[in-house]
Amino acid sequence: MKEKCLILRLCSVVPVLILAHGVANAMPGMDMPGSRGNEVAPPISESMGEPLNSPGADFEITYSADGKTAIFTSTRPGSIESPGNPYNFDIWMSHYEKGAWQTPIHLGPDIDPSVGPNINTSAWELEPSFSDDGNVIYFTRYEPGNLSTGDRQEIHWRLGAAGQLRS
Repeated sequence: MKEKCLILRLCSVVPVLILAHGVANAMPGMDMPGSRGNEVAPPISESMGEPLNSPGADFEITYSADGKTAIFTSTRPGSIESPGNPYNFDIWMSHYEKGAWQTPIHLGPDIDPSVGPNINTSAWELEPSFSDDGNVIYFTRYEPGNLSTGDRQEIHWRLGAAGQLRS
């Protein structure tokens, strides 16, 4: 009986070890304790070209219902620095006009309220999405370096009138 139990345990552990070997992490430096780490960030998706893609990591893109506005998370230059952490995750927005995506706008403290809402802080803002009518942006804010601290946020806004941040 002990032999059957041991064989069953080995049969369930070996596939996990085989599958887990060489699993890439999301970004270099964001490794699990004891892992060997990555030298280069793996590609997250296909490039959408300029101006949407940047030298930083661009991911979690979502579109408004009409397909003319995109919001996404990026570590691109211009993101607010997260003190004591090498990564700066902020939310950016771009509009599709005249057959092309426009230069992304940082949704930070310097934004004109007629252009978009002020969302970004020195914390990590991730997982942006739109409500069905496009008048609410949902996102999650994390303490830098600690993905277990997520707090879902929403901001109500209409083009030309930014709303108040609500958690």
